[in-house]
Amino acid sequence: NNAQYLHIEVKDDDTFRDDKIGECDLPLNAAVGVDHWVNLTNKQGDYAGQVAVRWKQHHRPSAIDIPGDNRAMGGDYSTGGGEQYNRSTLVMKVREAKNLIKTDAMGQSDPYFQLAWGTGRDFWNSVPVKNSNTPKWNENIPPQSVPQGVDHVALFIFDKDKIGSDDFMGFTRIPLDPSKNASKWYPLQPRPGNTADFTLFENHARNLGQVLVESNYFHVEGKGGPSLAQMQRPKQATTNLPTTLALTIDRAENLIPRDFGGKSDPYVEIAFNDLPPSEKSRVCPNTLNPTWHQRFKLEGLTSQVTHLTFTLWDHDALSQNDFLGQAKWDITSRQDQKVVLDLQPRPNTQEDLKLLEKYRSLGKLIIQAQWANPGGKPV
Repeated sequence: NNAQYLHIEVKDDDTFRDDKIGECDLPLNAAVGVDHWVNLTNKQGDYAGQVAVRWKQHHRPSAIDIPGDNRAMGGDYSTGGGEQYNRSTLVMKVREAKNLIKTDAMGQSDPYFQLAWGTGRDFWNSVPVKNSNTPKWNENIPPQSVPQGVDHVALFIFDKDKIGSDDFMGFTRIPLDPSKNASKWYPLQPRPGNTADFTLFENHARNLGQVLVESNYFHVEGKGGPSLAQMQRPKQATTNLPTTLALTIDRAENLIPRDFGGKSDPYVEIAFNDLPPSEKSRVCPNTLNPTWHQRFKLEGLTSQVTHLTFTLWDHDALSQNDFLGQAKWDITSRQDQKVVLDLQPRPNTQEDLKLLEKYRSLGKLIIQAQWANPGGKPV
């Protein structure tokens, strides 16, 4: 059996038809006999709660030997504890944080951390630590199989609030590169492109604290994670790097129909790298060839922002919005240009792949880019 995941669906038991609340995948290399809290995602790939899973393995298979050309970069793909992986796998532990900002009126916070793939889908939410600005979590995250093309883990820290939304406290990126495996303090930063975060950053003397992460990434080329070319890519020069983009969402062509009348009501979400979206276009009703001609000013595009992610949705007033397609645009060249992007399924989303098989194409998105402040300060 070549199965690598246990697929789990949680449903609401109804008389006529059960409604799916969420689904998740548990890697079969997860530890046996212990509880694994796995995040559920709904139809749109958003967080839908957690489920505790404990499993037993009656016949433990031997590790699959991978030919030498596929071995982990920077050493073997074994953890050193006798366990081996036949996919790119991340083993990490978030230990503690220090010097976090105070977000509650009483001067303390209830911080918890959230981990998300570069795809933007979060896969772990920790338990909040009560009344602390120096929380010690020491949470061992079960081994995680890394989606293809993902080159980092995004770590967010929030203050848990009983009333209202949780308060942002800091963000950092954990690179997926075996040569950078280490226990390391990461400085917390604003989320790229989030104006409120940058204001918070400035108001706290550009210091949101630090988080200690122990990260061990085991790479198997072609089996998830970044490509060797991505890991070996030289760092981009940052001198005079443009950091402001005038982006025009021009139009889309040949989108798929998601409404009963054979049309859709499309709109576009824009995200820095694979973070949650920071901008959203207006809705174009009842069309498969929408024209927006809508312009956005995107600031804070530092050298850490390597691409923009565009996700198209069909707006539904009475139900969840339906996925139409996604495209990623590499912005490392920082050149003024008109770009035609082929829309694709989201990584590791079976429902999206079925759409592509059904329609053979998800359509195209056309954008225009004009960069500003080319002579600005290094970032």
